[in-house]
Amino acid sequence: MKGTNFKIKKRQPHRYLAGMLWLLVIAFGHAQDISVSGTVTDNLGQPLPGANVLVKGTTNGTQTDFDGNYSISADGEATLVFSYIGFTKQEVTINGKSVIDATLAEDASQLEEVVVIGYGSQKKSDLTGAVSTVDSEEINKFTYNDAAQAIQGRTAGVRVESNGGSPGANALVTIRGSSTLSDAGPLYVIDGMLTGDMTTLNPGDIETISVLKDASASAIYGSRAANGVIIVTTKKGTRGGIKVDLDYSYGLQSSVKNIDWANARDYATIVNAARDNDGNERFPANDSQFNPNIDSDIQKESLRTAGVMNANARIYGGTENSTYSLSLNHYDQEGIVKQSDYKRTTARINATLTKGRFKLENTVGLTRSIDNPNPYFNKERDLVPTISIYDSEGNFSATDQPADVAVGAFYGVGNVGNSLGLATVEDRTVTKNSILGNIAGSFEIIDGLTYKLNLGLDYSATNNYRFTPTYVFNTATFGNNQFAELAETNTNFLSTLIEHTLTYSKDFNKHNINFVAGYTDQVSNTRSLGALARKFPSNDVRVASAAEDKVNFPSLDLTKTIQSYFGRLSYAYDSRYLFTATIRRDGSSLFKEDLRWGTFPSFAIGWNLGNESFMENVTAITDIKIRASYGEVGSDNVPIYSLSPELNLNSEYPIGESQERATGYSITKGINDQITWETSKTTDIGLDFRMLNQKLSITMDYFQKKIRRCSC
Repeated sequence: MKGTNFKIKKRQPHRYLAGMLWLLVIAFGHAQDISVSGTVTDNLGQPLPGANVLVKGTTNGTQTDFDGNYSISADGEATLVFSYIGFTKQEVTINGKSVIDATLAEDASQLEEVVVIGYGSQKKSDLTGAVSTVDSEEINKFTYNDAAQAIQGRTAGVRVESNGGSPGANALVTIRGSSTLSDAGPLYVIDGMLTGDMTTLNPGDIETISVLKDASASAIYGSRAANGVIIVTTKKGTRGGIKVDLDYSYGLQSSVKNIDWANARDYATIVNAARDNDGNERFPANDSQFNPNIDSDIQKESLRTAGVMNANARIYGGTENSTYSLSLNHYDQEGIVKQSDYKRTTARINATLTKGRFKLENTVGLTRSIDNPNPYFNKERDLVPTISIYDSEGNFSATDQPADVAVGAFYGVGNVGNSLGLATVEDRTVTKNSILGNIAGSFEIIDGLTYKLNLGLDYSATNNYRFTPTYVFNTATFGNNQFAELAETNTNFLSTLIEHTLTYSKDFNKHNINFVAGYTDQVSNTRSLGALARKFPSNDVRVASAAEDKVNFPSLDLTKTIQSYFGRLSYAYDSRYLFTATIRRDGSSLFKEDLRWGTFPSFAIGWNLGNESFMENVTAITDIKIRASYGEVGSDNVPIYSLSPELNLNSEYPIGESQERATGYSITKGINDQITWETSKTTDIGLDFRMLNQKLSITMDYFQKKIRRCSC
C-alpha cells in the first residue's frame, strides 16, 4: 500500500504540469474571443430581421432579431460575413471592435435569378425549359380588367387578345398556338391552386408571372398543361414594420374609329336607285314622305367617352417568424357602348408562419363582380337612318307613323328594332361571388428533405339575370315585346385540390440535385338551376313564381375528377451542365376504366457556355446557354359524361297495326366509348444570352409540336 501511494505521489507533478498547460492554452484561446454586436440594415436604413451573421471559415453563426440586432462571440481578428436573401454579401474584419453595423445593398442580379416553376423554383441559369417571366414592376405600369392582359406583348410565343370590347371581357391566351381540338386555354396556377382563368385576380396583387411554354417546363402538370401553364405568385408580406401602399388611377376610353354609315339622304338615294333598277315602287319614307329632319345614327348615339377607375390599398409587414399582406381593390369600368359597365371588388389575405423546420402558408382571395353587358349593339335589323331614335315625347321608338301603318310598307324594312332602346329598358346583370385560395404546410424532415401538404379551393356562385319588360317601339316582330320575360340561372362551381409533395435539394462539391415527387387529387363540380318564365302581371313584378307561363327550368350537375402521380429530377454540375427529367401519370374520370390513365414524360439538357473557362475573356456576350428538350403532355378536355348516352324520357313512337303513338324513351345522342387522351409531343431547341453589359437579353427557340388527336 505504501509503495503504491509513493508512486502516485511521484507522478502528480507531471499531471499538474500537463493540466496547467491545457488551462493556459484554453485561457489564451478564450482571451482572443470577444463579444461583437450590432445592427444589420438595408440601404434605406430599415432593419433586416433574419439576416445571417457568420464567422468566416467556421460554423459559428447567428441571425438578427426582429429589429435587425445581433450578438456573436468571435476571435478579435476574425472576419464576419453578413448575408440576406436578395442582398449582396458583406465581409467585415473585426479588428478588435465590439460594435459592428452592416448595411447590405440589394443584389439585382440575385433578385432576377430565381424563377418560379412547377412545384418549386429554380435559378434562371439552371433552367432547361422555355420559361418567360413578368414581374410586378412591369405589371403595375398599366391598368387591366383581366390580369392575363399583363403578359400581352411581354412574352415571346404568347398571344393575348381581348374577347370582345365589352367591359370586363376576359382575355384569350394562346401559348405557341392551339394544341387541342377544343382550343382550351392554358392552365393557371395561382399560389399553388390550379384553376382555369385569372378573371378574379387583381393585377395589383401579382408579384410575378411565369409562362411555361414547352413540354419540358410544363410536363409536371401532365394533362392540365396541353396548352401551356401560367404560374402566378401574389405579393406576400415582408419582415419589419407595418407598410401601407396606396394607388389610384382614372382614365378615359373612347372609340378610335367607327363604321362610316350612310346618312338618311344617302340611304334613301341608294334604296331608291335599287328599287328603280328593279322596276319596283319606291317606299314613302325614302321618297314622297322623306323627312329631312330625321337623320338617325344609332351607332353614334350608342357610343360615349367612358371612364375607368382602379383603386388599390395594401397593408403588409411581419415579425421574425411571420409575415402578412392584406389588400383591397375596386375596379369600375364604364362601357364605351352605353348601357354596359363592369365592377369588381377584390380582397386578398396572404400570411406565412415559420417555426423551426415547420412553415405554414395561406392565401385567400375574395372577389365580387357585377357585369352589365349590352349584347344588342351593332346587331342586324337595327334602326335605319330614316327612322327617329326617339318619339316626340323623348321615349325610345322605331317609327314615327301611326300603329296602323305597316313598318315594312312605309320604310322598306319589315323587321327593325331599336338596339339602344332595348338595352335601356331591359335589366341584365351577371353577378359572381368567388373564393380562390389555399393553405399549405411544409416540414423539413432532414436537411434538404421537405414534405408539403397543399389544400386548395376554387368556389364561385354566379347569378345570370335578364328581365325583358313589355315595350312597343313599333309593331314589327323585332320592335315590340307583348309579354314580359324572365330568364335567370344560378350556377355553383366548386373545385377542391389535395396535393402531397416531397422535395429533396442538395448541394455537394460541384453537384446540385433537386428532386420532387408528389400526388394530387382534384374534384370539380358544376351545378346550376334556372328558370324561364313569361307573362307577368306588370313590369314591376320580376320573380318566376309570379309568371303565368313557366316555360322551362333548365338544370345540370357535372362532376369531374383527376388523380395524378408525378416526379421531376433536376441535376446541375458546376452550373455548366444541366439535366432535367419529368414524368407524370394522370387518371381522368372522363374516360372508361381501361383508357383512363395516361403517362407523360419529358427530359431536357442544357449547357451554360458562359461558365466555361474559354468564355472568361469574352465580354461582349454573357450568360450564354444552349438547351434542348423533348416532352409529351396530354389533354382530357372533352365534355363531361361524353361516355353516357342522352335519353329523352318523353318520346313518342307509332307501334302495332293501328300505329298508335306510345310514350317511351329514346337515345338522342350516340357515344364513342373509345375516347381517350389527346397527346401533344414537343421538341424544343433554345438559345439564351445577354449582351451590352447585360442590358439586352435575347431568347431564341425553335420548336416542333406534333399532336395525336383523341378518338372523339
